[in-house]
Amino acid sequence: MTSTESTFETTAASIDPFLSNDFYPLTQANASILSALRKDESDPNADLYRRIASSNTSMHNSEAHSYTSHNGSSNGPDIHHTMQYQQSIPLPPYLTNIVKETKLSSLMGILPEGDMVWVSIDDSLYIWEYGSVEKGRKKEDFVCFQVPTGQCIVSVGIVRPKPGVFKDIVEWCLVVTTPEEAIICALAREHTNDQSDSHLVLIPTRYEIPTDSVPLLAICGTPDGRIFMGGYDGCLYEMSYEANMMQNGYATSRFFSGDDDYDYPPQPSLTSFIASAGKRALSSLVFGPSSPSEQRARKCRKVNHSSFAPPVVSAFVPGFVLKASSAVFGSSPSTAGGPIVNLTYDKDRKTMYALTANGYIHAFDLDTSVEYKSSNGNLMTKPDAQPPKWACSVNVTKSVRKYLDSVSHGRMYPPGTMGSDAAIAAISFPGGGAGAKAGVGGMEGARSILKAADAEVMKKKSQDASRRNNANTGRNARGILRSAMDGSLHPISIHVVPSTESKFLTLVAISSGGLRYYLSVLPDAGTSYGTSSVRPGRRFTLCHIRAPPPFVAANGIKMDSKLLKGCEPRMTNRNGELKGRATRGCYKAGVSMLAIDCDDPTKDSVGDAILSITPDYTQNTSLDQTTNRTSSTAMVPYNSANNSCNGVKEMVSLPTMDNSLDISVLPGGHVWELNVRSLSNKKNAAILRLFSQSTTPSSAGQNEKVLPAYFPPSNRRNMNRTRNSNLSIHSASALDTASAIYSGNMVATGGVTGLIKSYLLGKRGISSRPPSIPKRQNQAYRLSENHGCDMEGFSVPRQVKNNMLRKDSALVSSRLPNSILKPPSAPLSELAKQHLLVGSECDGMLALNSGGLHYFGTQAPIQKLQLLLQNSHSSTIGRDESVKSFFKNYGFGEGCAMALSLAINPNISDSTRSKAVQSALSFAHRPSLSQMLQTSSGVSTTAESNGSNPFLPQNISAKFEGYTFKSSCLLEGLTSLISRLMRPIWCKPAVVVKEGRIIPPRRKGGLSEQLPAKVELLLDQHTLDDLRKPLVALQIIMKDIFGPAVKNVPGAHAGDADMMDMTDSQGYSSGYASGGLINQSLQYQNDSRFQNNSRDLQPTEKEVVSAAEQIEERNIHALYRLVSRTVQLLSLFDHLRRAHYSQSLPDVEFGLLHGLTFSQLVTMKAAQDRIEALLTNLFSSSTNVHEEGSSNSSVETDNLCSLLSQQCYLYFSVASRLTFLGFRNAEVALSTTSISKQNEHTLAASNYLREASKHWHSSTHIIGQLKATPKVSSTQSAFDRFNDIAMKAIENGSPLARAISILMELRDVEAVVDICINCSRNFDSDVVKTNNISQSQDELISNDMLPWEKSLYHRHLHESQQVDPKMNIASNELESDLYIQRACHALLYFSLGQLLESVAQYPQDSNLVEKMLSIATSYSNNLPFLHGLFEYLASSGHVDTLLRIDSHLLEKWLLDHSKDSHLLWRYYTVHNIHWMGGEVVWNRAISASNDIPLAERLECLTRAQGSYSIAQKEANTEKALLQRRIASGSAKSNDSLLQRYVDVPSWDELNNAVAQISEQIDVAKIQTRLLATILSSSNAKNVNEEQLNELKFSLVDISKMYNDFAGPLGLYDICLAILHTCKHDDSPTITKLWRSIFCEELIPCRTTSNSVKTFLSNLQKDSILKDEEIVVSASSVSKENGEVLMSFEDGSWMSNIKERLISLGKELHGKGSDFTFPIHFIAECLEGIYHAYIDSNKLKSDFWPIRVLAESGCSMFAILDAYHTIYTNSGDASNSNLKMQQLSNIAQILNMWISVCTHSSASMNEVSLKDVEVNKRLLDRYSSSILGEIDNYKATIESFVGCDADKVARCYNMFDDIENSLRRRTP
Repeated sequence: MTSTESTFETTAASIDPFLSNDFYPLTQANASILSALRKDESDPNADLYRRIASSNTSMHNSEAHSYTSHNGSSNGPDIHHTMQYQQSIPLPPYLTNIVKETKLSSLMGILPEGDMVWVSIDDSLYIWEYGSVEKGRKKEDFVCFQVPTGQCIVSVGIVRPKPGVFKDIVEWCLVVTTPEEAIICALAREHTNDQSDSHLVLIPTRYEIPTDSVPLLAICGTPDGRIFMGGYDGCLYEMSYEANMMQNGYATSRFFSGDDDYDYPPQPSLTSFIASAGKRALSSLVFGPSSPSEQRARKCRKVNHSSFAPPVVSAFVPGFVLKASSAVFGSSPSTAGGPIVNLTYDKDRKTMYALTANGYIHAFDLDTSVEYKSSNGNLMTKPDAQPPKWACSVNVTKSVRKYLDSVSHGRMYPPGTMGSDAAIAAISFPGGGAGAKAGVGGMEGARSILKAADAEVMKKKSQDASRRNNANTGRNARGILRSAMDGSLHPISIHVVPSTESKFLTLVAISSGGLRYYLSVLPDAGTSYGTSSVRPGRRFTLCHIRAPPPFVAANGIKMDSKLLKGCEPRMTNRNGELKGRATRGCYKAGVSMLAIDCDDPTKDSVGDAILSITPDYTQNTSLDQTTNRTSSTAMVPYNSANNSCNGVKEMVSLPTMDNSLDISVLPGGHVWELNVRSLSNKKNAAILRLFSQSTTPSSAGQNEKVLPAYFPPSNRRNMNRTRNSNLSIHSASALDTASAIYSGNMVATGGVTGLIKSYLLGKRGISSRPPSIPKRQNQAYRLSENHGCDMEGFSVPRQVKNNMLRKDSALVSSRLPNSILKPPSAPLSELAKQHLLVGSECDGMLALNSGGLHYFGTQAPIQKLQLLLQNSHSSTIGRDESVKSFFKNYGFGEGCAMALSLAINPNISDSTRSKAVQSALSFAHRPSLSQMLQTSSGVSTTAESNGSNPFLPQNISAKFEGYTFKSSCLLEGLTSLISRLMRPIWCKPAVVVKEGRIIPPRRKGGLSEQLPAKVELLLDQHTLDDLRKPLVALQIIMKDIFGPAVKNVPGAHAGDADMMDMTDSQGYSSGYASGGLINQSLQYQNDSRFQNNSRDLQPTEKEVVSAAEQIEERNIHALYRLVSRTVQLLSLFDHLRRAHYSQSLPDVEFGLLHGLTFSQLVTMKAAQDRIEALLTNLFSSSTNVHEEGSSNSSVETDNLCSLLSQQCYLYFSVASRLTFLGFRNAEVALSTTSISKQNEHTLAASNYLREASKHWHSSTHIIGQLKATPKVSSTQSAFDRFNDIAMKAIENGSPLARAISILMELRDVEAVVDICINCSRNFDSDVVKTNNISQSQDELISNDMLPWEKSLYHRHLHESQQVDPKMNIASNELESDLYIQRACHALLYFSLGQLLESVAQYPQDSNLVEKMLSIATSYSNNLPFLHGLFEYLASSGHVDTLLRIDSHLLEKWLLDHSKDSHLLWRYYTVHNIHWMGGEVVWNRAISASNDIPLAERLECLTRAQGSYSIAQKEANTEKALLQRRIASGSAKSNDSLLQRYVDVPSWDELNNAVAQISEQIDVAKIQTRLLATILSSSNAKNVNEEQLNELKFSLVDISKMYNDFAGPLGLYDICLAILHTCKHDDSPTITKLWRSIFCEELIPCRTTSNSVKTFLSNLQKDSILKDEEIVVSASSVSKENGEVLMSFEDGSWMSNIKERLISLGKELHGKGSDFTFPIHFIAECLEGIYHAYIDSNKLKSDFWPIRVLAESGCSMFAILDAYHTIYTNSGDASNSNLKMQQLSNIAQILNMWISVCTHSSASMNEVSLKDVEVNKRLLDRYSSSILGEIDNYKATIESFVGCDADKVARCYNMFDDIENSLRRRTP
């Protein structure tokens, strides 16, 4: 889509992206601009080196590198770029007269930097300021200075003063040298009383140094004030001076000032400190710095940088010692070549060049900065003031001879220099051997130059010795060293080639023979074209030699007649004569000027002639004159890119011959000096600087890399807001208390804002603002007075040294590489930058002689065209032959660019402007579509490459496949002009933000303080205006010329609502197209001719022409969009600067734009979003109308908003304006005390914000200033997930969050819900959206807005039905949109959560909760929103609130999505549908799913039992509730309600369900016990994983539990429980299980008693544990596995048996299945076990078994019955001891029973209180029977024989006491 031809890939989209994607035309236009920028940079004429290298070897040498003379030519108009004489200013009469009084020496020279001339007469110096209109001076001025010592003046120079040494009135330092001393004088400017004028003042200073008898012949300064001098001894000296020994920028104490950049210079190294401080440095280092009173006020010293000793030594070692040492040990290579006669400084490459009298050139490297990598990997530089370092030297004469010798022998390759003298330059032939020959006139020309040089050498040798030693040998009358005249190859001057002219050539030297030597000091010059080094290498490279044009010098100069048609360079052989030599030379930007001596240079009889050589930019076109367009119908396709550069073609002229002087010799005698005229103070200097330093990035993805925004610490940003982001409706004062509102105490200190502040402050421990920072309170940004357009450019951030900044990368702005902050210079041709010269004074040259100062200047081609147009009297510019010739010679595309450039220039007349437009249209030529033709060999015969244009409508793109678009010359010129107007800014960052420094705490434990972030804008106010004016003019011109292509969207449907119909009445101006190029016939998408897209049909010629014209229109339309966006962007920055300086407005968040280039800001959607976020934040943060000074803020905000709406509507959308109005009305509502006004403004605020939310299509409107879309953790709960999203949005200044906050304070929850839903829909691709602006919003639209610009660039990408893959769209766009939708919902959920939290403190808020939920649930079609709401409430602890929502959607969500299965049961319970709740949990309990834990199943069964039980009681109530819900419900929910009504179960069904569930609960409990037992015992290894999972996650059948688990695993307790639950009375099995239980606790064991073994063996016989071993042994016995057998006599088993029996008794006895706890059998076993134990240990009985049975829950009656049965069933009546023991047990039982019934504490441990009443009743009931049995017991006792009498007596007495107790209870 560029100016000549373009190749594009075909897009796969079915819809035309030009119409559907707002940023697609901008992207394509940007591609055109970048292509045009790179085209200018790659032009052969752009780089001098490239021009030399672009010799066309196929051409004859006379055409390549040729000269052409313009003097005296009358053929054709003057269109060439030539030097012209302008004026002469004679010396002031006073100086003219005083020169005549010279006694010893008189010199003069030019000081062009200060517009001054110096004249020395012996020891007197006169400075003549010859005046400059640009500097505002109306008259000449001069001052004088007398050398105090009376020495004659040797040299004079001026340099800039060092910073901090002199006062601001001192503009220059004047350096004056004599043979014995060097003196610095201050040149100051003193204003007159009226301040309108000023005069120069010379002030002598104490800064002076001795020269040690070495005259200093040359003086040169650097921009930073360093002074260098060239000595007669060949050494480079530096005159170092300072204001104070201790006065350094880094040493002064400063904290904050308005523009303090905090960029303290680094501490100098020890070497540089000694070198600059001299001898006093040693004293300072050894003894410390002296006190201020002891310091000398001034210090000045001379440092020799060419001495063999380093500067550290030469700084304090006397000069005569160094001289003596140099004589003994040798000198530095930099002193070779004799006295230094000229010094020049290359500020771009920081290199100093020195020309010596013997023809040597030395290079010194002054760029001693150290490169290092910063923390983010960018390469940074650290300046360190080191002495200059000698890099290399070259013997120019010898090197030139070697070059010429190679050319004279016809060698095609340069000669090698390896192993040769280091002073001989490396030779390079950039243009090859042919180019080298062409530069010197071929082999013959090289030989003639060498012959002439040899003749001069021979003639010099034959001269008389007296003449060689006369007074002129040292210095002639013009102050030139005699050696300067020693041959035509000898250099007489050197001139820097700046990086803006060439990246590879660094120096041009001019010889006395008029030859120009093109040299480079860069490494690999001529061999590595892509080198990027700017540091000097170790050797010079001689790249090219250009011989002068042929001329003859007599009393003047006569040019060779061949020059009129062009001839090759050739130096005229003068046979060694000095006449015709160049005595002075000057060079700049390709223009050379020579002062030719027309007589013997030792005589002053004739003077010098001025010869100028200028580049020839004209081109040879391939267009025949007969086809050139002279009318609107004569246009033909033309490719202006066919022109090529053929070497260094130049124009030769004698400037004084072209003007009124009409003589070739300059009047006034010989020339003292030629110099460049300095216009450094011109108005557009900043633009020129930006223009030159503008290398276009070559990276393909350069425009896609968007730097992350920089955000200051959030606590500062939140504190800076006039309104916090608390989403709670309760602030420090209630809304209903008007006085509290008016008092301004509205900002909550707690809530969300307090949480955010405390979080951020606690996280970083950084205070927002130092207490001493002035200006706006708590400012986050500060605008620096430095700008990127300044001389120094953007300040390069230093390496981050603060540990706190290193740890927290959020506090550090993204570092921009030096290539962006300080882009390299882009060499450009004069044609590319000439538009900057129209109407301004051009650079020129000055010649100084005794006659005065003579001005010479050039006119750029565009100025030539301006003169041609002004002088044209033709009625039709297209027929003017002069104008036609101009366009032909410079190319029609370039000519159109120049014409349009003139048309937008405000300094030309209207008639000239009209002619310029007409000329551009007259020579525009038509666009075309060219088809690739295949030859027999299969190769295309056209120069174009195959491709399709992206601006071709999609419905016809297939038909034109294989065609390549070629633009018109007018479009080519327009593109070139736009690219050149935008070059200064296009690829540069508009804003650079540097984080504020962290100031350490002032006391231990204190907080660190961070200064505001520094903001540097690229453009200052003046530069911005200068850039904007031509773009505005171009925008107007484009509307006028290209009306149809601009006022409508080419190719849009005529019926589109947002597009204006295209009519035939609109067209281009006359000469471009007949009747206009845009009309109804070109509406391709509506034209039936193109409905058939078959590739087999070839388009007709008319269709091809029409298609080409529509592509042309689309290109123009895209360029217009680009220009209009750029103009509005510049206006936006202008307004933002003013807004930031306003004290009543908040900070402009420049961090959002950090590092974004103008190209990105104009063409990228991501940058557009950031700008919209910035503006939205600005206006939503500046609406507090009840703060102090709020009235001023309101007015300024209103004015700013109005200006942006009118001038920046492409960035400041209607949505932003609506947002501002919404916040403004909300603030008014909060501040007013009138309820009616409050309601009125609340309604207005809600409506405005509702409308604004429909246009919030940028992610920053929703989520704030996030660097990237955060990853949402899937492991977080919904509450934490949504709260995190909401908190991030609040913390990052989300406008939506602020809108919700203020609406919540207004208690308008309905608007909150609507706004959040509107915003989420903006990012939903499935929602159909409209962007038409309502009629009520028309008043907000700018009057200048075109119809198709409504809502342009403010729509979301999903609204475009086509997304082009070339657009800058992130791959995760859909994922980002999903996150943004979640953020919209999260903010609503978060505000609802805050409202719910406040209900406890403010019960009245419950009504708002219900209202908010009611409105939210009404969006039944937005399922993601509702599901998120349900999930948030479910996980936030507000389940009760969630379950109160009566919605079938909630019921369905609980059923399908809820992770908590019990929520649905609770939902039914809350809404009194208990049977459905029971059904839900019952179904879950018995579910076949294998992922429900057993515990949950048991819980579900328990809840189901409860729900069904309640349903039994309230069956009729539930039906009534269902009837009411059916009557009031919606149609959507009635179907499910009716079904529920039908399905309500009966009472019997509910009863059966309760019984069934009860049984399942019992089984589940046993299973739970079984599982726990298995997992806690060693039996787990006997169960496989499948069986174990079955027990864990399912309800197992009870039979299976017994047969597969409990029985095989020996879980006898559980087996008994299963039999108990099943009520299965199997006495043998139960007895066997009990025996096994006892044996499990006792066996295996060891005993010392055989009787014990016998008893245990009997107990073991019928148990399951038959194989366990019982050993009789008195000693310890071990098992096979080494385990020691338990000893029965130890009694360690007793506690286990006791606990187990008690547990089983409580579980099995008294529950209706007492058969599972056979107390008789258990008592018998216990007694047997216990008596075996006490017998073996000979212990007394303590009735332990009885107490165990009592604690197990058995009643005393049951225990008595069991023991009585044991007593009666005992068969051995003769065993009195056994009977005695049994009766003692019965007595003990009766005693315990009576004690329990009388609440005796002795028995309370065995029987629980709940069984007391039961035992009382049983005792009362059976007392009589017991008394009868007692009598029997007594009788039996009395019959005992052989028993212990004491035992018998005690037993008898016990029964006696029992009997008495029972009788007392008997009534």
